[in-house]
Amino acid sequence: MAMKEILDPGTRLGEQYTVESVVGKGGMGIVYKVRDNIRKKDLALKTVLPKFFTHQKALERFESEINLIAKLDHPSIAKVYETGILNKSAFFTMEVVESKSLRKGLRQKKTLRYDSALWVTLLLLDALRYVHDHTVHRDISPENVMVLPDGSVKLLDFGLAKLVEDQGSAERIRLGKIYYSAPEQKEHAHAVDQRADIYSCGVMFYEMLTGHLPTEGVSITDERPELPPAVNTFYSRCTARNPDDRFQTAHEAGKFIERLYREQRQKKKPEPPEYTGTEHACARIQGGQGTPPWQPSPIRLSG
Repeated sequence: MAMKEILDPGTRLGEQYTVESVVGKGGMGIVYKVRDNIRKKDLALKTVLPKFFTHQKALERFESEINLIAKLDHPSIAKVYETGILNKSAFFTMEVVESKSLRKGLRQKKTLRYDSALWVTLLLLDALRYVHDHTVHRDISPENVMVLPDGSVKLLDFGLAKLVEDQGSAERIRLGKIYYSAPEQKEHAHAVDQRADIYSCGVMFYEMLTGHLPTEGVSITDERPELPPAVNTFYSRCTARNPDDRFQTAHEAGKFIERLYREQRQKKKPEPPEYTGTEHACARIQGGQGTPPWQPSPIRLSG
């Protein structure tokens, strides 16, 4: 029996999964909330449209990447469990992340407060520091960063970027991915290293502080003159056209942001926080309940 385009609640997918609801439908496939009858827990199941598997090697690369990501364990990375095929549609399962994406937060707020942007970037770079020991994400964007109610973040959708890259630049433009891609990623997608992810972080940092994608010739402080010039330095060092001129590692970029974050805390008493999304993290930090250690343990909010 052929699989329906959208599965109804209660549909069984083999013996292991039962569909509970449709979470969303996007350019790459459909996301369901399912019950894992073996693990006895709810998971998110993401299907991937067949058009992204133009040849068998594409499917093999996808399965290999997902199996690699399933081994990762970091508080700022959404846990991935397994991949498989359901009626010709590839899928993978991951933990359910009950939160909103950074993209939705930016649509509501337009810009983030300086301390919030620093905090989100700090958490993201700590996750990438860990990830880059194993792989390159290739698709860092506000859509793939989820902000939890306590201000922590979860990075999503490892392994999907390679499928989009196989489709060429037109597909990346259609999905809005091209704006966060490093120059070398547009030219030689499969040859990039961790510095492509650092480039994407720089674009996101600019967007969080200005409310829009980078504009040539317009610095962050042109629009936010109250911020220190170092924000321009960070952006420039992330997004240099030549990868050799960028921060070379997420750890190096993170140390720069950590310094800005500590300087901001010491400079003056922050304004009363808004208890939504990324602002909630800063509320707890401002109250003295958490500090962002860089090494040796991952950054966590205490309390």
